[in-house]
Amino acid sequence: MVPDETAIAVPCDLYPAQDVVEDRKHRGVNGKAGEAWTKAQVAKADAVAVEAEAKAKAAVAKADAKAKSAVAKAKSEEAKARVAVAEALEAEAKARVADAEARVAEAEATTKVRVAAAEALEADLKILKLRKEIDVFTEKRQANEQADVEKVVEKPKKRARTGEPGTVAASVSKAVTNKSSEGLQIGQRIEVLFDDPPGYFPGTITGKNKGRWQIEYDDGYREELDLSTTGRMDRKYRLLRGEGLIAGPTAHKAAIPTKRKGRRSESTGLTLRDLIKEGLIEPGQGVLRVEFKGHVFLGDLMPSGSICYEGELWESPSSWSKHVKRSVVPSYKAHDNGWDSVFYVAEDGEETKLKNLSKTHALKMSGFGSYEKETASMGLTLLDLMKEGLMEPGQGVLRVKYKGHVFLADLMPSGSICYEGKMFESPSGWSIHVSSERNGWKNVSYVTEDGEKTTLKQLRRTHALKISGFGSFEKEPATAPKAKPELAARAPAAEQAECGTVHRHQAHAHAEEE
Repeated sequence: MVPDETAIAVPCDLYPAQDVVEDRKHRGVNGKAGEAWTKAQVAKADAVAVEAEAKAKAAVAKADAKAKSAVAKAKSEEAKARVAVAEALEAEAKARVADAEARVAEAEATTKVRVAAAEALEADLKILKLRKEIDVFTEKRQANEQADVEKVVEKPKKRARTGEPGTVAASVSKAVTNKSSEGLQIGQRIEVLFDDPPGYFPGTITGKNKGRWQIEYDDGYREELDLSTTGRMDRKYRLLRGEGLIAGPTAHKAAIPTKRKGRRSESTGLTLRDLIKEGLIEPGQGVLRVEFKGHVFLGDLMPSGSICYEGELWESPSSWSKHVKRSVVPSYKAHDNGWDSVFYVAEDGEETKLKNLSKTHALKMSGFGSYEKETASMGLTLLDLMKEGLMEPGQGVLRVKYKGHVFLADLMPSGSICYEGKMFESPSGWSIHVSSERNGWKNVSYVTEDGEKTTLKQLRRTHALKISGFGSFEKEPATAPKAKPELAARAPAAEQAECGTVHRHQAHAHAEEE
């Protein structure tokens, strides 16, 4: 039992016989004090109290330890959460840094591309300037090469081949074998390239046997060759021009006149002979051209106005045009107008449709006379041609070919010419700028949407025909759609701004194979 605090401790010397403690509260029934505790009982009670207190302290300590452990654990979890948040923020920061680096790299790449484009444009301009500066030297070199070729032609050497002049060679130089003989025909004059010694040797195509062309060279040597090509740059032979009618008299005498009557121009009964008499076309080899489904056919124009093709004579462009088209599509039965299909190829490579030449012939017959004088008196401009529907404004529709290069310019609605950010008010002004040729009406061509090229001189003649009322122009298709009148009223300043921005980077010169 736990001692009562109210108990009175009696000194031991008062009751020497025994140690007792009077408990005033514990009394008997008669009101007497209860029996006093012994020392042993008091000691035991003290021990129990101490033990209980110790247990209580231990429990308190244990609870305190648990509480501290829980607090520590909570702090640990909080620390982990803070670490996770810090890691997330660090990852986000890294992502932002990576994105910024990517943007910087993209900006650097864009800058490099723009710098490269500017350098390329500057290089192109320098190249164009250098080309103009070396034209004189190029002409001299070409003259020297031509002299060398003429020297070889005058004294031909044996070309690493077997057989004697007047015999058929047993072997052919590998340099002569190609893949397509487009446009070749009996009677043509050509030069064949041999590699031992290297050089071109002139001759005439005299026949064809099992797909191989029979050639007789000027020194009397004869052989059969496969003159096919994969492209103009791979060609191991070249056609001879500038010798008048290249297909010689012997070959043309062997040509078989066809029994087909052909067809003349419906409105005037015009023939190719009439165009020759007026000086609009000249007889020659390969000067007549038809293109059909990717195939190109070349015909010789005879002095009589007939067309020589593969040993046969054709009396009209229509009959020849239909014949060559049927060689591609045997079932071709369309009504073919050769004056619309056949082109005349001038010495400078310019192509003009026979129909346009027939209009020029009609103009000359109507008495308009010299067109150079007529232009000066009429003051004709490109805007006048557009108003009559003969031309239409557009990008790259004006073309000049000069020394193997092609220059393209934009035709503005006002009739001005835009080239490299500059405006030219006349064809001659632009022509002089790019080619040194003064007569722009003769030198500049207009290119339609379908790729047909017509010189401005020819369009000017057509304009005069329409103004004169000659023929029925309503029945004939215009060379180009009519220009929109509202476009022609635009302010020159607006056109100048457009010319200086939109078309500044337009390609202005293209190398063209000869």
